[in-house]
Order: sequence, then structure tokens, then C-alpha cells
Amino acid sequence: EFEDISSQRFAERGVSILVVEGRIVNVSGRERAVPPVRVTLLDASGRSLQEELFEPGVEVLRAGARTTFLGRVVNPAEQAQNFSVTFDVDTF
Repeated sequence: EFEDISSQRFAERGVSILVVEGRIVNVSGRERAVPPVRVTLLDASGRSLQEELFEPGVEVLRAGARTTFLGRVVNPAEQAQNFSVTFDVDTF
């Protein structure tokens, strides 16, 4: 599961950057592999505008363990009003 997800948008050398970060928690009772994290930028109607994949930094979490993730989206869609964070189990 994801916890404490936050985002920040800023410009770096004239380039728009969106940083999305949070925690990944293994709520199961056993060790679990951690798939890539997918951040999907959404417009005001909830339609997908842009997707980015990020490696979580760890491959496996033991039962009850936590880790953090941080993803940077370069030039995020200007129409983006919201985002979703999911695990990319399709490519895992």
C-alpha cells in the first residue's frame, strides 16, 4: 500500500518538474516483491494525460516493512489537476 503521498511542482532551469513522493508499506504477513510505481497525471475530469514509471529503490519488502519512493516528472502536462499512484504490475 501507499502512505503519505505528496507532490510539489516547481521550475528547474526553466523546465517544469513535478515531484511525487511517499511511502510503500508491505501490509501482508510475508515478504513481497515491490513492482515499479506508476504515476498517472489526470485532468479535471479524471482522464489520463501522462504516465511515468519509477523504480521504488528496493526489490523486496519483508512483512510490515516500509520504504520511500520519489519520482520526478519532467514537463508534466499543464492541464494536469490531479494524479494517481499505483503499482505497475503489468510489466512486473
